Amino acid sequence: MNRSNALLTMELYANKNYGDSAIIKGDVFASRRKEVYPTGLKQLDAALGVGGIPAGNIIEIHGLESTGKTALALHIVKSFQKRNKKILYVDADRALCVEYMAMCGVTKRNIYMLNMDTLEDAFQAIRTLIPVFDLIVIDTLSAIPTFEEMATAGQYLEVENKTAKLLSNEWAYIKHELVRNNSTMIVINQMREKIGVLWGDPLFALGGRALRAYSAISICMRFMGAEKRHGDIIGHNVRADIEKNKCAAPYRSAEITILYGKGMI
Repeated sequence: MNRSNALLTMELYANKNYGDSAIIKGDVFASRRKEVYPTGLKQLDAALGVGGIPAGNIIEIHGLESTGKTALALHIVKSFQKRNKKILYVDADRALCVEYMAMCGVTKRNIYMLNMDTLEDAFQAIRTLIPVFDLIVIDTLSAIPTFEEMATAGQYLEVENKTAKLLSNEWAYIKHELVRNNSTMIVINQMREKIGVLWGDPLFALGGRALRAYSAISICMRFMGAEKRHGDIIGHNVRADIEKNKCAAPYRSAEITILYGKGMI
């Protein structure tokens, strides 16, 4: 049997036993270009290299407080709403209000809120709902406690990071389901500062390193100063640094202005 016949036999066997997309040719793969959703910010779309957020991927947005993480996520939600897509918003912070959503241009149409008490319950619900929604937003990841943390609230226990272990097992399955259903997930993550660091970056994102490994795009939001007009502070400037990009060139940045009561420009 020559290689051509062997390849044809293997292709038929794999597609029959493991699905129609088990083995596909390069020209077929190239024709399956993923849909891209603009963020609503031209400078950020240019920095991303593909014109926006590609569907079927995990997008991580991390940074310190008041750097526009939630505002950026809501601008992306607005882009999905314009295309009549269904959105699931996991409000783990319990801080999202209707006025702030309206400021970012988000309406009540096709958006559903998910509130779970523990990380295990939240991800079990997300696994079930991935085929139903086009966009899932987790705001924020570090605000969802595990079942063990809820049971031992108020106690000081020196235990290993159970959240990182739990998430490292979840992302692999979630990534597979997102690709299969052409759904997108935005994960907002907080950052903490290591104590006693004398050199290097003292900041780190919570939840372990698995999220960074499975995400296609990682955006770090950084505070750049206040925006003033006639001596009054009317907003502040932030910079979105593309620290990881599997769809285009990384290490690009975009300057964004957040105007209070108006949103991002």
